Amino acid sequence: MAYMSDENGNWKRTVTCGHCYEKGHNKSSCKALRQTLRDRMARDKVALEKDVWQYEWEKSSAQSRLDNASRQLHKLESKGKNRKCGYCSDTGHTRRTCQDRKDHVELHTDKTLRFRRELCDKFIEHGLGPGALVEVDTREWTNEGGSEKMALGVVTSIDFSEIQERHKYDGGQWFSSFPRNINISLVKPVKSSWSDRMIENVTEFPNINLLNTDDHEVHARFNRSDRGLKGVTSPVVCGRDMMSFKSTDEKAVNKWVLENIVDPK
Repeated sequence: MAYMSDENGNWKRTVTCGHCYEKGHNKSSCKALRQTLRDRMARDKVALEKDVWQYEWEKSSAQSRLDNASRQLHKLESKGKNRKCGYCSDTGHTRRTCQDRKDHVELHTDKTLRFRRELCDKFIEHGLGPGALVEVDTREWTNEGGSEKMALGVVTSIDFSEIQERHKYDGGQWFSSFPRNINISLVKPVKSSWSDRMIENVTEFPNINLLNTDDHEVHARFNRSDRGLKGVTSPVVCGRDMMSFKSTDEKAVNKWVLENIVDPK
């Protein structure tokens, strides 16, 4: 195992070439090995064309060297050309080097960052940030039917790190498939119908009006939906600083997009 320093002075593991013994590549990508094979083929071709040998075995050896070098060079230069990409299905490259995949990661990173910031601005507009007093429907936890069971809670934090553009309301369909990202501490705990414990903290997701960042006309059937945060009772002054580093840092979001949108497990 070999190590080499990158441009930032950090040490990372790498490989050592079995031909030239330099670090950072192996024999299959070694330029020196390719040149050695070309030089060997050139010398043997010249010798075979002159056809002046003291012994017959010398001619046979030269032909054998030429054939072996030719096969080895062809193998090196054609390596990967018939390989099928697992992402775009084209040949000649791998999933790791696929340009379509790289373009899609860049595209979805831009869309994800834009929507997260737009959604945060919508929260700021409504005064929805840490410290805001909000109204939630507790029927999900108390299993009480009939009229709405409302409770007040204080927002403790908001997590934007799992949000992507497909969660926004686009003016047509809305499936409320949004990650719960608003952490709330209830002013008065409620008793769970599923156990004897008292529920003090809940996590809710934004309602459709908050997710309507493009200001589409919201269909009446969606406005009547009981899904999501019911409303902000006492707003607070807040800003984009409530967004965490991993939800806004381009490198972190790029990695998240790769793992969750482009290459989901």
